[in-house]
Order: sequence, then structure tokens, then C-alpha cells
Amino acid sequence: MEYLLPRLGTYLVVQLDPVQMVEPLHDPVLSAAAQQLRTQKYVGHMFEFEELPMPDRPDQKCCIALVGQGPCAENQDSFIEPTMCVPISPETEHPLSREPLQPMPPFPFARCYQYTFAIAEVRVKTGRFNHENAVSLDPHYTFTHKMYVSEDSRKRRALRDAKAGIVPAPCDDASSSSSSSDGRTLTSAEIRELASQGMPVFRTNSKGALIRVEFDAPAPQEHEPVILPSHSGPSSTASEVAPETVVIQAELANEHPHANGHLEENTDSAGGSSSPDALHEEQGDGESTSSVSMIRSISDRSVEPSSPMSDILMQAFFGDPSEDRIVIPLVNVSLDLSGVTDIPDPNAFFDEIKQIVRLIHESRERYTASGGDSGCLQSVSESWVDLAEDTASSDQDESKDTRSKFHQLLDSAKFDIKIRARRVRRHCIAMMCVVKAIVTCSFTVHVDFTLDTD
Repeated sequence: MEYLLPRLGTYLVVQLDPVQMVEPLHDPVLSAAAQQLRTQKYVGHMFEFEELPMPDRPDQKCCIALVGQGPCAENQDSFIEPTMCVPISPETEHPLSREPLQPMPPFPFARCYQYTFAIAEVRVKTGRFNHENAVSLDPHYTFTHKMYVSEDSRKRRALRDAKAGIVPAPCDDASSSSSSSDGRTLTSAEIRELASQGMPVFRTNSKGALIRVEFDAPAPQEHEPVILPSHSGPSSTASEVAPETVVIQAELANEHPHANGHLEENTDSAGGSSSPDALHEEQGDGESTSSVSMIRSISDRSVEPSSPMSDILMQAFFGDPSEDRIVIPLVNVSLDLSGVTDIPDPNAFFDEIKQIVRLIHESRERYTASGGDSGCLQSVSESWVDLAEDTASSDQDESKDTRSKFHQLLDSAKFDIKIRARRVRRHCIAMMCVVKAIVTCSFTVHVDFTLDTD
């Protein structure tokens, strides 16, 4: 049986297509630069679908979990440890004795691991994929892999928080306490005492903005960090404070990590929301937090819980008009693993993405500087990589185009219904004429027969 996309858990060969990725921008300089990029073939499996697959779309958005050869290397800047991987049978060795994944048929490469942090959001070209000889994981092992992804996601978040001085928030119980990075302990009672003495206590809302906490108001939500000034000494009373800050973040007992395992990074101590650019800086930068992945976290999506059902259906069938799909990597995939002889490092795939994204950035800067016509970039809206800011009129034009397409479909359906109604009406009139003729003829024959008899 053939499918529009590879099924979940199916292993495939992935290769970035930079030339076709930049084609919609119609920039000859950009196209020439994209042709110079050298891309490799990588191996991974289909991790999840990011949108409803539609046959009329040229590509479908999904996530692919990449495979590496040997355990992953430690990277303290990205909070990656050698244990953050899962062996793929026939490989069985792992520092934590994790259960190996068992693809069927057997995986054709040795010493391979699923790197739990190397999960990329890409666009796969719509095609016809035959799974007759495909290597894939059954649901048990796809679930096992996602459990390990969640576990490592929490571990990376804990490492990041420890480096940033973020500690779990204390419980309401006075006996419970949390230690800050400078060694002292704070209970909720101490925090309230500090607030009662006039010390400002803040929390961050879902957008990262600081909001002052009033303790007679409803308590902050569990997922919202609480920030208050602190002292520098090893032990304290409520009156000893210093201009440093300690962030007390709620610990979610039943936290559900992001499905793609990516950390939601936020290094802005002022509580501002972190931009995706900050997540993808080079490793040489001391402020870099994650230079391995170009993945967008599920929590980074702008979700409106009160969105009308019509908007949800429009996005499901026609896509999100405010999304910049061009910067989402476009890849070629194949279910034939024999086309790969050596499995490259998955980090190189993200380096390739950085290169093409940088070229798109430069192209848009040239476009902005030259004041080119709007036809060049009118299909591009606000980017989750924050490469360029498009005008509000461009977004409005895209929204109008989408609505007009929807109305065209409605008009076409109405026109078809009218045509069918006219045909039915003509058939009914013809049938009535026939019936009328038959009745008239019968009456005439009956009258003539009666007169003849008389």
C-alpha cells in the first residue's frame, strides 16, 4: 500500500534540498549560492506529523528523529550528555542499560543510536511511499523511544536551570524548602515574609513578562517562575538582601515534556521571552544555549485556545497563513536505506540548515535594502526563526488570498448545485409533458369510442 508520507516509526534516508527550498523567493543570487551547498544523506525515522497530510500540498510538515553512529558526544554548552541516546539493535550497549530499539526487518547498520536531542522539524515532499520493504519500528518501540526523549528533555532542562541558577519552587508546606545556587534555603513562608517587609516578588507570565505578585491575590500557576531579590550569604534572615536575583521555578510533578524533546530555552534574566535566534547561536558564543538543534518546541507555538472552529479548519486544510514555511527545511526522503553506506553525524544536518537559513536571511536583507517589488517575497510572512520582519500588509494579503481561495471553492460548489438543479428541473418538465400527453390522448380516445358506440 502507498502513502502520502512515510508511516510513523519508518526509517528513511533524509537529504536537504536547498535549491528547491529557496526557489519561491525568485532570487538568482540566492539560488546560485544554494547550488554551491554540499548536503549529505542522513538516516532517521518518522517521529510525528506536524499537520494533517493533504494530497494537494507540495510538501508536508513533520518531525524526523535522526540516527548517529556511536553514542552521542558530550556537549556542556548544549546540555548534552553521552547517555542521551538509545541503542538500535543489533547494538545493545548503553551506560544506563536502556532497552534497544528493534526495527523490523533488522537495521542494516551497526553501532547506531537514536540521539534523543536530534529531532528536526522539516517539510517532506508529498509523494507515493511504498512500505513493502521498509525498515520500521512497531508502536511499542516508538513509544519507548518517546519515553527516553521525554526523560532526556527533562534532564537537559534541569542542567540548563542549574547553570542559570533556577531551582524548584518551594511547596506551601513550611517544612519543604528549595536551595538556591548560593547554598541557602527559602521556604514559601520566608518568601511571604520578605514580601510583607516590602521586598518585591515577581513572576513571569506565559509571554515572559514580569508581573508583581500580591500574596492576597491568587497564587501564580505552577509553571510560572517566581523571581525575587536575594542575598549573597550562605544563610540568611528575612531582612538580609542583596541586589542579586534567584529564580524559583515551579517543579511540575507530572510534567509532560515536548514531543520533540527540545528544551524551551530562555536565558533572559529579565523575564523576556527568548527568540529562536538565541537558541541557534554558534557553540563558540559563551551565551549559547543550544547549538545542536533547529527544532521548534511545541511550547513555542502561538496557540489561541479561543480560536474559532472555522479558523482551525482553515488552518487544517489550507495551512497557517502567518507561518513562514520557506525557512522550514525542505528535504528529499527515501525508504531505501541501501543508498547510504556511512551514517554521518546528525549535527552536520543542523549545520546545513544553518547555512541555508543564513543565505535566506542575507537574501531578505538585500531585498529590504534594495526596496524590491513586493512580488518577490509576498508569500513570506513572519518567521519562527526571526530571519526578517514582513509588513502587516503582506500578512493581510496572504490572509485575503486564503479567504478568497475558500470562497472560490464555495462559489464553485454553489454553481455546481445550480447546474444540477436546472437539469433536474428540465427533466421534470419533460416528464410532465409526457404524462400530460398520455392523459390527453387517453381522454380523446375514450370520448371518440363513446361517440362511436352511441
